[in-house]
Amino acid sequence: MAPDKGPLIKPQLIHYLVFALLLVSIGAIGFYLSDRADESQMRAEAHRILAKTLDRLEEEKHQARTYATLLAKNSKIAQALANADRAAAIEAVAELGAQAQNDPILSSLRFQVHTSDLRTFVRSWDYKAHGQLLEGFRKGVVFTKEHQVPTVSVELGRLLNIKAIAPVFYRGRYVGSVEVIAGFSRMAEALKKEGIDMAVFMEPDRLKIAVDMAGFPRVAHWVLATPWLLPEWGDLEAKTLRQLQTNGFAQTRQRVLAAATLHGYEGEPIALLTVSQTLKPGSFRHALLPGSNASDLPRSDARAAGLSDYDVLDLAALIARRNQVPVHERALFNRALIDKAEGQSREQLLRLLLLEERARKKSVRIQ
Repeated sequence: MAPDKGPLIKPQLIHYLVFALLLVSIGAIGFYLSDRADESQMRAEAHRILAKTLDRLEEEKHQARTYATLLAKNSKIAQALANADRAAAIEAVAELGAQAQNDPILSSLRFQVHTSDLRTFVRSWDYKAHGQLLEGFRKGVVFTKEHQVPTVSVELGRLLNIKAIAPVFYRGRYVGSVEVIAGFSRMAEALKKEGIDMAVFMEPDRLKIAVDMAGFPRVAHWVLATPWLLPEWGDLEAKTLRQLQTNGFAQTRQRVLAAATLHGYEGEPIALLTVSQTLKPGSFRHALLPGSNASDLPRSDARAAGLSDYDVLDLAALIARRNQVPVHERALFNRALIDKAEGQSREQLLRLLLLEERARKKSVRIQ
């Protein structure tokens, strides 16, 4: 009888294999969860800049409505509408236009006057145009006549823009309405100063109404309703726009993006307001992205802040240590870095993070 050689795989080896598999599984789960935490932070950041953009849009709408309400009280316009006197209305609008040239806000606005039967009466940018019936496609004008109250929205007309409309009365009688039209350029410029890029995209089928936008550039198959922003948005891929339309969020290697659908008077979607923030290599926000290299921190910036190469190494260690933080603490760690970036100059942020890294080395935990 042959001697028993025992099991082919020793119990100890089985234990080692099980332990190794367990470690691999835990690592895979941890990697998956950490990626989810990263995406959650990027999503929160994208939605933060979207919220700021929507707040700015509401400010622009409120301002336009205020100007429309004031314009509706102009006695010359009211009398011209009551008497169906276009020459007097043109004179009044020209006078307002001349006054607006000295105001940085008013000079960017357009004015329009409508008759009580919903026809164009005077346009500040085209005195020859008049008599066009607006009832079929200008829902804001119809709403203002029916309810005789000021209204404002992002509305689709010959162009897509902010339109504020207010009723005009003469001796207590409704005689028409005035309209203040604001584009998105001033809003985009203000957001740009805060590091936020914005754009407005429109589905091509809307060109049946927005006839003046037929020659606007296309990004993927979308019409870029803010054509002067093509350099910033021309390379946006169709799949990214689909993600934004479906999920309201997208992320590329260079930037995080968020979007909100703009609706018309009857709740129909008319455009996609999109915002993005570029994550430049070497920025602390960029270091929060999966796969970022902490060694990308630019030493030129550090030297400008009066920091040495050793300081930069300490800062790089802080960013790198983020990848070693337990998953359940990682979101808080990321949020802390992002919060510190808000309102801080580059130099202030470098110094702040440097102090925290040195404090960690003295076993003082980062709060």
